[in-house]
Amino acid sequence: PRALALVAAGLLACGHTRTPPPPPPPADAAPGPVVHDLAAAPTAPAPPRPPMPQEIRFALLEPGAAPRVVRRYRPGATGERTFAITARITERRYHDGAWHDPIAHAPIRDGFAVMATAAPGGIALALRGLDGAVVTDQPTVAAAEAALLTRWRTLLERRRISVAIDDRGRLGRIEFVDDPSGQRPDAGLATDELVQRWLGLAVPWPEPAIGVGARWKVVTVLRVGGVYLKQTATYRLAAIDGDRVTVEVELVRLGEAQSLDLPGAPAELIALRRDVTGTITVGTTDPLPRAATLTSSQSSHAQVTLGPGPRVDEVSDDHATLEISDR
Repeated sequence: PRALALVAAGLLACGHTRTPPPPPPPADAAPGPVVHDLAAAPTAPAPPRPPMPQEIRFALLEPGAAPRVVRRYRPGATGERTFAITARITERRYHDGAWHDPIAHAPIRDGFAVMATAAPGGIALALRGLDGAVVTDQPTVAAAEAALLTRWRTLLERRRISVAIDDRGRLGRIEFVDDPSGQRPDAGLATDELVQRWLGLAVPWPEPAIGVGARWKVVTVLRVGGVYLKQTATYRLAAIDGDRVTVEVELVRLGEAQSLDLPGAPAELIALRRDVTGTITVGTTDPLPRAATLTSSQSSHAQVTLGPGPRVDEVSDDHATLEISDR
């Protein structure tokens, strides 16, 4: 029943989804003699993995009111800071021909420590994944909900990451300090997971001068858990309060029909849509949040073949709220 969770892995609540174990292999259709084929089996070529993400459009829609200024991030002598992301998730699944009752999960929390320093041509960010936690004082609830943190704990928790950005906050080179050459089997998944979280949380500035009320749009293609998505993010500069700027965000991620690489289970994504709205407050040193309140909804539909049977429909409707705050 959790086969579709892998389809949406990393998307719900900026990555707070379960990653199910692979399904069991199908039983042999009929008994028969064992045939030893000594010839080398042909090796199927690996599917192409084009570099991601790819920014395909960045446009200023409205410059906003005067006075207008060119906004850029400038690292200061502030040292490391941390921000926590608390997600409250409700999920509903269609499986085996029926909708199942919605499940409201206990809140879960993760986040990052961030330190920004000046670098040639831009800014170097040192990120550290914080410990994930189920926000409850009941051990049995924490144990039951721990699967929601599997992806975070496997890919990003306690890992140190070097990220290069320009002074507008646009993403550049990513390097995991413990795996600089990308030799870990999950290196691609970890990078994609960091990218999808970045694109959902960071605020990039447009090139021209802007004032309150300015609006801009960024269109990016990204990959999450092997699924290719197009994200359209629209930002509006809502308020300036000293060294903090609050931006309204409307973000849509769309996944079109495509084959899915699920272990032992041929699958096809039919469609996926994720909508995120809310506000993000950033400082002057880097584009990651100082505070945020976001609402997320996601719907996805896939067809999965488990064993020798026919394809089955897996549909999910998930809703989440995210609160982000400095710690």
